[in-house]
Amino acid sequence: MALALRTFVAASRRARSRVPSCQEENATAQRLVRANARSAKRAFRSKCRTRRKLPERIDTVLAVIYLLFNEGYLSHETEPPVRTDLCEQAIRLGKLACDLVRRHVEAQALVALMLLQHARRAARVRGGELVPMEDQDRSLWHEDDVRAGLPGSTMLFPVIVRRSGRRGRICLQAAIAALHGRASSSEQTDWPQIAALYDGLLEVLPSPWSS
Repeated sequence: MALALRTFVAASRRARSRVPSCQEENATAQRLVRANARSAKRAFRSKCRTRRKLPERIDTVLAVIYLLFNEGYLSHETEPPVRTDLCEQAIRLGKLACDLVRRHVEAQALVALMLLQHARRAARVRGGELVPMEDQDRSLWHEDDVRAGLPGSTMLFPVIVRRSGRRGRICLQAAIAALHGRASSSEQTDWPQIAALYDGLLEVLPSPWSS
C-alpha cells in the first residue's frame, strides 16, 4: 500500500504512515526500483491473470483506492482540509477497477460510497473549518453524484444481509452513505437503520473503518 500511495499519487511520508501495514522507507524504495515505470492498470492486469489470485489482488487495490480517497476527503496537510483532485482520482480508479473486475460487489460498493461522500464536498467546509453533516446545507450537495451513487448502494442492501466477514465492510459503509444521501434533512434520516448498519460494521471490522 505504501508503494502504491507514493508511486501513483505522490502521497507524503505522513500520509503513508497512517497505513498500518506500510513498510519502512528503504524497503519501499527497493520495491519502487523493481516496479520501474509500469502503469497501475498494466501492473494490475499482469498480477491478476489467474482467477485464483483475483480476490486477494482486488482487495488490496480497493484498500489503496479508498486510502487515496480518504486523504483527499480529509487531508491532514492542506487548507482547506479537502482535496477534490485526490477524491476524483480515487473515483476514477474505482471505476477502472469495476471495469477490470466486473460484477465484483465490493468494487461497485466502493465507487458508490466515494460518489456519495464526494457529493457533499461543497457543504463540508465553511470558513476553513469542517462542517458536521447535520449542520451542512444539503442544497449544496452535488445531486449528480448522489444520483450516480444511490443505485449502486440500493442494490447492495440485500447483499449485506447475506454476506458476512471482512469483505462486507465497504457494502455496509455504502449503505450508510446511501441512507444519508436519500434524506432531505438530518431529521428525516433513518437513524435506527444507520445505527443497525454501524453495529454490523463494528462486527465486521472494529477499526479503523467504523471509527
